[in-house]
Amino acid sequence: MASKTQSNVAVIRAEVVGLYCQHFQSMGAPLGRLLERAGISPELITVSNALVPSRNAYHLAELACSSLQTEHLGLQIGRSSSLLELGAYGHHLGKTSTIGAYLKRGIAYYNTLNNDERLWLSSHGAELRLNYATGSNRGLGTYQSQLFTMMLTVATLRHATGSGWCPREVGFAYQSREPMPPAAEFAQSRVVNGCNHTYLTIPKALLRMPLPRISADTSPVSEDSQPPVPTDVTGLVMAQVDALGAKIGD
Repeated sequence: MASKTQSNVAVIRAEVVGLYCQHFQSMGAPLGRLLERAGISPELITVSNALVPSRNAYHLAELACSSLQTEHLGLQIGRSSSLLELGAYGHHLGKTSTIGAYLKRGIAYYNTLNNDERLWLSSHGAELRLNYATGSNRGLGTYQSQLFTMMLTVATLRHATGSGWCPREVGFAYQSREPMPPAAEFAQSRVVNGCNHTYLTIPKALLRMPLPRISADTSPVSEDSQPPVPTDVTGLVMAQVDALGAKIGD
């Protein structure tokens, strides 16, 4: 008799993978060939709310790093991206009024983008750590995802604190073989490699600091506008059918 228990399926929103692909291509990577080698359909990443297996998405990032000869693509892509390019998730975060609210909402709704990564806060004296952990592995592909998210976070905090703010310390689970390129976002930061998980520090004193509105959308935030990414096979199949059906109906 087959077991009724279903294992979780790790997936990422196709629009996030599509955002990466735009940057890979603009940097000169042979996108079509990389997508084929990663086992990702080029059509899939154009479908709103479609889902891509995390393993394939991370492999695509690894292939792009190899093609472009850098281990730090997530740094460049995060710096060149806008929070609002993350669809409903980004617009929700762009409407928050304080840094504390931004962090709380970003953590709570991150599973609407990616169910293989987890964000959480931990307290360390006068500081908080925003922690990033990935369920799949600590490889080069997951490192790109964490770098990308970290860069967007620092950029958003600088929107409130000013362009000179840097985390006091950043830590990475992935041990890169090449040094990180100079980054103004970490110019004053202590960088630690080979940690249990990736993190950056944020002073607790910043939590009540007003965050200038990033999203021009003035409509109320709807918590149901983008549901969490499914974690089971049945939910995944239904979500894909819904997304593809909507694409066909357009």
